[in-house]
Amino acid sequence: MVKFYLDKDQISSLREKTKLQNYLSSLLSGRMYVKASKAEMVLYIGSNQGAYKISLPVSDAEDFEPVYFSVDVAKWMNTLDKYSFASKISFQVKGTSLVIGEDGSRDTISLGTIYLDQESDEINCLENFVEVNSENVNTEIKLSSNFIKDVECAASLFMQQGSNNSIGVSSSKIIYSDRATVLTAYLEENPFESTQNTFIPIHKNVINLLPLLSSGNSRIFTNEDFSEFYFEDDVSKGILASRDCEIEIPTEEEIDEISPHEDEPGWGSFKMNLAALRQSLDFFKGFYEGSQWRPITFENNGGEVNLRYKSATSNIFKSLETDEASTTQCSFDLCSDIVEKITNKAISRLGADSTVVVDYDEESIGSRITISDGNKVKYQAVLAKLEN
Repeated sequence: MVKFYLDKDQISSLREKTKLQNYLSSLLSGRMYVKASKAEMVLYIGSNQGAYKISLPVSDAEDFEPVYFSVDVAKWMNTLDKYSFASKISFQVKGTSLVIGEDGSRDTISLGTIYLDQESDEINCLENFVEVNSENVNTEIKLSSNFIKDVECAASLFMQQGSNNSIGVSSSKIIYSDRATVLTAYLEENPFESTQNTFIPIHKNVINLLPLLSSGNSRIFTNEDFSEFYFEDDVSKGILASRDCEIEIPTEEEIDEISPHEDEPGWGSFKMNLAALRQSLDFFKGFYEGSQWRPITFENNGGEVNLRYKSATSNIFKSLETDEASTTQCSFDLCSDIVEKITNKAISRLGADSTVVVDYDEESIGSRITISDGNKVKYQAVLAKLEN
């Protein structure tokens, strides 16, 4: 009879990886392949893009030959959630079902299974895919908490439309670019093992994986050409291919061309802390309509800075509390959604008392937002001015 148990520690280990497993199953496959033996239970999710597997020792198992089958990932996750309170769960393979329950209780959950032939490709992948494909993946990327927050700031700007499906990472910077925004995050430490002066484009599928790995204390490695990423912890491991990265990483000269300059007509700036900017942006929530860009107007009237939003049905005005401001007149529209995302991520990384400077001129196609912690610039974004 095929019957075995997972104890509370093993159940907790599985449930701690729920977000990671859900993300990878949505990326790779909706079915999970299982190997059950008297020594261990191995769970595997995979496709031609990558694979992930967890190996857990089982207890109180009678002697039986390994069996291989597949189950629906979502139902498997839901089952674990239902038994989160249990100190021990039993698993019994009966016909075409996997019966899960707790000893002493009549409550059970039966999941439909599909048995796998011993010679099938699925079993071969379960046993070998991650190991074989990770042989040349040996350069570690350091997942420090600050690096992860900078990655999350850049990743928050990904749009559903377009081809900006990656960000660029070097030893000292992270860069994100699309037709409306260029964001640069300045890193405190090199995430690579050696100096990387050029930007490495990393696909958003891998970028979105990094915070999940960091929260689970996993380590991640890449190969020489950054085309594959391998990750592991005490009980799990996986590999993910970096798909085609279509980001166009601008040069310093190209960024400078779209940025405001002090020697241009109409140049000016204003400075405030992040909390003041976020509070002012919050004032406009619930009033935007019609445009995906959610435009907001920045105005400087002789040193008094205001925000304004006007539509067919509303006209919202908010004074912006600044620490310093030029007297140069200005009025330009930016995408409030982008400003808000950058501001919120910067606050979570640096705190609300950090400073933000917005500068502008009459000639440039963009306005620049510079966020600093003390004397150190942490984020710099050039946002395209929207047409009125």
